[in-house]
Amino acid sequence: MAVNPLPPGLSSDIVKPCKVWAGRMIPLTGNVYYSKIVLPQSNIKTNLLAKIASIAATAGKNPNISNAMLNRNWTNAQNQMGIPANPMIDPCRIRLRAGKKNNRIEAEWHFGGYNQGYVMMIRDNSASGNKSARLTRNDHNYAVAHTGTNSRSGIDLYSERHAQNPGRILLNSANDVTIITTNNNRSEAWDAHTKLLGEGARWNFVRGNVTRIKEDTYIGTWGNNGVVQNPGIQFRHLWCCWGSVFNKKFGISNAVVRNELLNRNPWITSNNQNVGLVANTNLQNDNIMV
Repeated sequence: MAVNPLPPGLSSDIVKPCKVWAGRMIPLTGNVYYSKIVLPQSNIKTNLLAKIASIAATAGKNPNISNAMLNRNWTNAQNQMGIPANPMIDPCRIRLRAGKKNNRIEAEWHFGGYNQGYVMMIRDNSASGNKSARLTRNDHNYAVAHTGTNSRSGIDLYSERHAQNPGRILLNSANDVTIITTNNNRSEAWDAHTKLLGEGARWNFVRGNVTRIKEDTYIGTWGNNGVVQNPGIQFRHLWCCWGSVFNKKFGISNAVVRNELLNRNPWITSNNQNVGLVANTNLQNDNIMV
């Protein structure tokens, strides 16, 4: 694709055709870029998630993709796909796989104007029950999200509107690690996986703290003499500001987060909502300082 070169860090394998989206009802035929990341056999799933997220971050930092994410200059017509003269960037899907044998995770990101560089599919061959899940955007809030399987496809569904579980480490329970077989919490378990993948591709500190980060983890900065420099932000509020504060970037460094915490108040989302930066004088073990 002349107008959308292969993002750095990915293999040259192209699987096609595949469905990409220019909008909710505008499917196009584009390419899947595929990268196989073979790691030593490991039972530590969080390591695999962090590795996949790091490669996705590299892809998201591609100048063409990052510019299109910010300015929404994505191709939106089938007859313009792959045309060198087209100044827009073709939507694409990137498929990443880490691990081997009975401990392999595969995830797909959609880079385009619709899914905005988020995880749209995940497979886990170490899971009990269903081995894969895909993103659904049909729900209005997580409370009414699909929690079982799609009756037509037999594939689990998870919500783009993250579950809220204050006080619980995202991926530190047997239910989340193995994907439980009951319908009640399966969507929530997939959500924990994809949250770490999706937000881990965006923020470096998430990848570095996948074993302890919680929804309400306080992210702050140090001032003089080891004193907490307020205000900070909770993780569950951070991703709401990905576009409005961080310009839809990937691989965001700790230094950038620190600068925004020290110099921007309030933080307003794209929906014109103040996310509420908070002071924290009672440090907890899950606090993350940048």
